[in-house]
Amino acid sequence: LLCKKYNVEPDESLFQEFREIWNKAKVGEIESEIFFSAVANKLNISAGEVKDVLVGDITLNENVRDLIIKLSERYKIGILTNNIKEFYEADLKLWNFEEVGEVISSFKAGVAKPDIKAMEMILEKLGIQKEDAIFVDDNNDTTSKYNKLGVRSITFRGYDELIINLKNWGVEI
Repeated sequence: LLCKKYNVEPDESLFQEFREIWNKAKVGEIESEIFFSAVANKLNISAGEVKDVLVGDITLNENVRDLIIKLSERYKIGILTNNIKEFYEADLKLWNFEEVGEVISSFKAGVAKPDIKAMEMILEKLGIQKEDAIFVDDNNDTTSKYNKLGVRSITFRGYDELIINLKNWGVEI
């Protein structure tokens, strides 16, 4: 998104640098401002511009939000999020998901998906066993890892497919 907006030709080394900085920021090893500044320096723009573009790109899938709210009437909801403070706060402005379930955010917890510790933390917070959980994430590597751990996991590819997968596992919607 940033490379396209600022006409920077992306290459693998640039993405690798961004990924390394992001991986530190999302677990609180570095402050988010350091993340924004490092990205800005690589793109020759201001840290404020980086923050504005990235935070401004955050959207809400209203169908998924409505589904989670509906499911929260019958099931315990846990949310694992790999985020930095600014993204987390922007998400909360779109929808206060803290009201429907337990939340583990990587920048607060110091651990990120797909780390097994993150899953263990949310299961403990919910007071459930892994066999009783269904985990949904848009990252196939994460869902694969948690499936191997024994947590039924769905890779989110779209709302309609999610509904089918949940129903296949006996979730009443």
